[in-house]
Amino acid sequence: MNNPYYADDCHKAIIGLRILSIITTLPVFPALAWTIPAHAKVMNDGISWGVNPWVLAGGAFTFLWSATVLVLRLAMNKPIHPGVYVGFDLTSFGFLTAVTIVMALFMEPFFGSEYSCLRGRECGGLVLARVEWYAAIMSFICCASQAILFIWACWATDKHRKSKKHAARKEQAIAA
Repeated sequence: MNNPYYADDCHKAIIGLRILSIITTLPVFPALAWTIPAHAKVMNDGISWGVNPWVLAGGAFTFLWSATVLVLRLAMNKPIHPGVYVGFDLTSFGFLTAVTIVMALFMEPFFGSEYSCLRGRECGGLVLARVEWYAAIMSFICCASQAILFIWACWATDKHRKSKKHAARKEQAIAA
């Protein structure tokens, strides 16, 4: 395949964005895993069992996809078809972005304050709110890297399609 180097999936920027996706999803796991049981001490707001597990699932999918494709790409000598990247990067970006936005919308009233305690005064509502915002920010950074990877995959798929078409025309011209 005669694609330019920057359309190849082994370009340093693409590998770097995959690594960034992996790094930014790693802190989301312990942060959200800690917040789910911590919501038992604060007023029931719908975030703990309603939204946080979905963000955790979106982060897990993104982590698994990025880690798998990074290992496969570095282990194989042949490039992976860019259409595979389009499908999985779109799924990863769309799912993680949607659930992170929903989580941020639910948490928005607690942006500058803390959660109200269910019983007593010491429930760690401020720490809980800050940890959730940290997880949301890390998820949004991962969403940005996934968006860039999705745009690259669309562009690389177009280049791949055009290079195949150009090669077929060249063969027809030589045969004629």
